Amino acid sequence: MIALVNDIGGRFVGFLMGVTCRCALCGDVLSTDVLDRGICSACASRMAAEMRWTCRICGVPVRPGQGYCPACTTKAYWFDAIKAAGIYHGSLKEAVIRMKYRGERNLRTPLGKLLINVALKLPPCDVIVPVPIDPARKGLRGFDQARDLAEELSRGLGLDLNDALERRKSNISMTGLSRRDRWEEVKDAIKLGSSSRARRLAGSRVLLVDDVVTTGATANACSRVLKKAGVVEVYVAALARTAI
Repeated sequence: MIALVNDIGGRFVGFLMGVTCRCALCGDVLSTDVLDRGICSACASRMAAEMRWTCRICGVPVRPGQGYCPACTTKAYWFDAIKAAGIYHGSLKEAVIRMKYRGERNLRTPLGKLLINVALKLPPCDVIVPVPIDPARKGLRGFDQARDLAEELSRGLGLDLNDALERRKSNISMTGLSRRDRWEEVKDAIKLGSSSRARRLAGSRVLLVDDVVTTGATANACSRVLKKAGVVEVYVAALARTAI
């Protein structure tokens, strides 16, 4: 009965606004208690269940009770930890594709709220840095999805946003590359931007923001550059994590 009332309430609010308020992921009509977050309870619960057990370092899903994935027991990274809102599949994957490749930038707000919840599960940070996009791809899309998300986090968390990183031009798409090829391709692809912005990072704890983490290669390359610039810790917040 309560669910029915909430559903009717959500439709009524949508009617008053002249729009139907729908979940950014699955498209279901939102109940009144979740209108502010833009994600329905079913999608939120599903993602929480998927991410209940994840590696404490790289954020990949693991078996219940397992603290670390096999790779992280033997490999060292420049980042300190990665956390994501959900697995890169289903409706979350579709939402990322819609925002990233179809230009639906209105999704930045509800997806940004997902990222805020992710960030709150990480240790406190001093500044937000977006993962940089290839300049050519930014030119084609007309926007930078990681920076859009970083702006949402900056507003929601009250932290400064620092565009300290830049990506060297690349003619190779990371899509479809093997794990080894991804690590090799991105190894030297990230650099510091303005020296003044970089100097402001020294001694800080950085929240690095990206839309999707696949192998962790890009996050690691960014973290390497940041730590060489004097950053103390780097924590990565992402919308989605591939289950590898």
